[in-house]
Amino acid sequence: MNRLSLDNIASHHPDSLAFQTSTQKITYHQLSGRVRATVEVLRKDNVTKGQYVGLIAENSIETIVTIYALWQIGAIVCLFNRRWPQSMIDDTCTNTGCRLIDIVKNESAQAVNSVQDIVYKNDNYATVIFTSGSTGKPKGVVHTFGNHLYSALGSNENIPLTNNDRWLLSLPIYHVGGLSILFRALIAGATVVIADKQRSLSEIIIQEEITHCSLVPTQFLRLMEEAEHNMYTSLKALLVGGASISKKLIATAIRFHLPVLTTYGMTEMASQVTT
Repeated sequence: MNRLSLDNIASHHPDSLAFQTSTQKITYHQLSGRVRATVEVLRKDNVTKGQYVGLIAENSIETIVTIYALWQIGAIVCLFNRRWPQSMIDDTCTNTGCRLIDIVKNESAQAVNSVQDIVYKNDNYATVIFTSGSTGKPKGVVHTFGNHLYSALGSNENIPLTNNDRWLLSLPIYHVGGLSILFRALIAGATVVIADKQRSLSEIIIQEEITHCSLVPTQFLRLMEEAEHNMYTSLKALLVGGASISKKLIATAIRFHLPVLTTYGMTEMASQVTT
């Protein structure tokens, strides 16, 4: 089975939740249908195979559907930080030959039978992800499907993930740490719960029975501040990375019996290097 084939995942886990927000739930079967419908919309807008297409990425089902649809066409997805000024986005598009498109908000769940599921070959280009720019101007890193696939397989081997698990997406998908969650979940048929700003991480973890979570130290600190008043009993893995983490904070997590895992990754390495 092609491990990154959305149609194959949908056939094996049609009723499993693929994505959930505070207002929406979408199964893998419904996701497959919406992606197919969005492919038709994008093709009518002259999006073609091999084209570099820019998205101002939001953590939303609409954005993710559009990403999957672009991959199905064979386009390479360039993910822009939504906080970038428009002038920076325009310059990046000019320098990379990237075409910027609006997110396709297609609510149809009707499958379009004429569209075939893409074969995600390992050497096909999939994404351009920009570095944080901590050492200068952000640079675009091109990843193949193989890069994302083997990063996700390595993560899932080290941190088991099943179709009954629920990974909280609280990192932006224009960063490799956020985007990599989509690949891990797709391979396992797991649910991605998209965090919303109206609820704290603590509330979401408890109310949505989150099993896996990836946080930066600032988010981790906020979670620990509420730990004495809450029991995060559903958690199986709590990844913390992106910056240095104090020993005191780690000790607090251990004291509350939380499954904390310190992790280090790089954009150039398609996420985790060591965990």
